[in-house]
Amino acid sequence: VVSLVEFGKTTRVQFEREPVSWALYNKLLNRRDKSTFKDRQAKQWSDAVKNDSNYLPALAKARELLEKNDHEGLTLSLFFLSDGAPTDASQLNISPRRALQKMCNELISIAGKYGKRLNITLAGFGGASRDFSALERMARKTNDACDDANATFLYCEKMCNAISAAVTSVATSLAETRTALMNQDGMHRKLTKRNIAREGDSTGSVTEWEIYRILSHYVLDPTRDDFVNVAFLPPGSFRESDIESVKKRTSNPKFLAIKSLAIDSGVERVAYRCRLSDRPAPDGMVLGPMVAKETDHFERIDEHIAFHKSFCKTQSLAAYLAYEFNKRLHALPDYDENTTPRVEFLRCSILVV
Repeated sequence: VVSLVEFGKTTRVQFEREPVSWALYNKLLNRRDKSTFKDRQAKQWSDAVKNDSNYLPALAKARELLEKNDHEGLTLSLFFLSDGAPTDASQLNISPRRALQKMCNELISIAGKYGKRLNITLAGFGGASRDFSALERMARKTNDACDDANATFLYCEKMCNAISAAVTSVATSLAETRTALMNQDGMHRKLTKRNIAREGDSTGSVTEWEIYRILSHYVLDPTRDDFVNVAFLPPGSFRESDIESVKKRTSNPKFLAIKSLAIDSGVERVAYRCRLSDRPAPDGMVLGPMVAKETDHFERIDEHIAFHKSFCKTQSLAAYLAYEFNKRLHALPDYDENTTPRVEFLRCSILVV
């Protein structure tokens, strides 16, 4: 969710906890600057004279919003965008140095409270003549004062693609932090990558497939927030073209064939090609190809089924959102069953071997 605080001489919350959607996009679009070029050129001088760029009230309001509904598993981002130097010194009738110290202290206090869960981006937007030294110093002082702080200063030229790149970097940092939070211990200790051979690696095992007996099959029940043992085939094991052959089967395949070399890996998991098999041999493989994933870290091997829960929950949520999206798509006047693309997510299966 996104909250927007606009600041100048005064500070105002334009919207609060707005989900990321087209509605949010339109709300942001409505906040665009509609003044003329001449007015915008005069604004830099006007801000300094009228004390119209006060950072401290904006930081205080940001702190207030961050504190709402906070919990230790929540990933946060503070994106502070300004087109000029702060005017807090004139507003408070103190020296610029003292005002800057107050701003640094406020940001350090915010960063210290949330640690690695909070990504802070201070972005200066404008021409080369603008003074963004305060933002730069605030980011540097915050990182120096807090071991877990993640504060970054970005300079954006007066071009749309520059501000877009800054926002994209914020989204990327937020996603990386969220991934780390999936493992609570990951915020406090470094995990050890497993030495897993991959396809194309000449040092890999010569064995192409490893065959395992399937002991049980679990899927996540989102209504219970827990795994349930099921008897049906893994949804990802067959395609629409396989439905007739699936109906003719009298029993499910009892074995899982997994390629000995991994095909890829991400931040937390490594992926292998796999297929179901009727016999403990490669010539017994049936139905379609699948992808098997397991942890890529030594410290998480013993978590077994529990390791996969957060990933299954994400997949389940994505499937629900796809379902809602498709319903709205179906309501469009030019919807065509045969040509309109739709979004679907396969249900995750946990196979214990």
